Amino acid sequence: MRENPKDRLINLVSTRIMTTMIGSIAALEKCFDLVWVREGGYYDILENGARKENLTPQEEEFLDRFEEVREKILNYGNNQKRGIIHEINEYYQIEQKTFHTTFQVKE
Repeated sequence: MRENPKDRLINLVSTRIMTTMIGSIAALEKCFDLVWVREGGYYDILENGARKENLTPQEEEFLDRFEEVREKILNYGNNQKRGIIHEINEYYQIEQKTFHTTFQVKE
């Protein structure tokens, strides 16, 4: 059974938006991880809350700023994703291109 073309487009757009959000966050994590490398990196700090106590005031400030930016990226991206899905559903009729080949039979 074929997938509905509108659903296919929504899935493709959603995946692209999510990839953009996660890629942006990954780039920030890689950059900011240098700040927390002494503590094993960002995810190590999250998994072991006790290590957060070992951060310097400047490292903790960077962590707070990073988490704020990370949250904003996710919120903005999810809002855009919901908006585009709404627009596609409300305002567009989508048909999938199909190919048709006619063979001529010579007698």
